Amino acid sequence: MKTSNSEPKNLPCESLNYTPRCQKRPKLRSWANRFLRSGTSVGAHYRESQYAKSDADLISKIEGALQELEETEYWLELIEEMGFFKAVQLQPIRTETGELKAIFITIVKKVKARKA
Repeated sequence: MKTSNSEPKNLPCESLNYTPRCQKRPKLRSWANRFLRSGTSVGAHYRESQYAKSDADLISKIEGALQELEETEYWLELIEEMGFFKAVQLQPIRTETGELKAIFITIVKKVKARKA
């Protein structure tokens, strides 16, 4: 049930780039760890989807990645609102998150449409 040959590896890499800067701030350390977990698990969910046993399994795994993307966006919003980073600094990872959401939503819609 492979969906494509490419993998969403930019988001985990971007998450790793921001995390050390976040962890230097004690008040932000807990958030940084949660942000890192959600940002890096997107790729893991996608990788699992490559070996889905059925359309339902594929949908489940891609929807899991979507949930992690939503959580990643949540942490980005909090980090920005608290003034730890400027919007301009977070824009590349926000763009990546939005693009991945669009791709994953399209995958889910197409798989559900072919089931109907």
